[in-house]
Amino acid sequence: MAYYYVNTEARNLPGQAPHEIWLREGYAFVSGEPYGPRLGGLNPGDILFMYVNGRGVMAVGQVLEHCDGRPVDPPLVYLPAQGPEFRIAVDWFLNLFDNPITAAELREIIGWISRQAVQHIGDDEAAEQLVEYARRREHRR
Repeated sequence: MAYYYVNTEARNLPGQAPHEIWLREGYAFVSGEPYGPRLGGLNPGDILFMYVNGRGVMAVGQVLEHCDGRPVDPPLVYLPAQGPEFRIAVDWFLNLFDNPITAAELREIIGWISRQAVQHIGDDEAAEQLVEYARRREHRR
């Protein structure tokens, strides 16, 4: 099992709340050719931290399938002008929408944040601490 930040790219989708679509549909989405292979590097059982710029971690989920790295059609989130859409099935088992983990808290637990679409978190111990922190935080809602 590995741990990753996955950015919702909300700033590329004005007027939408992509994190709500991710949770409702049970997927993580990215757009653009360079990012399909990044989802393809995820494995079932990997843990994803859904990150929304300006808000923080909004959910925690577990990857359910391999992504073949090919665009999906029809897209559910992105417009064709934004590039092809890629997605991977995720069980978003912790919903932090009402109480997200802020960037400052992430820096304290993990040591850094990432604004990349998909970013591996190499420190498993810190990532496991973040999962436990999220579990406690969800119960405080």
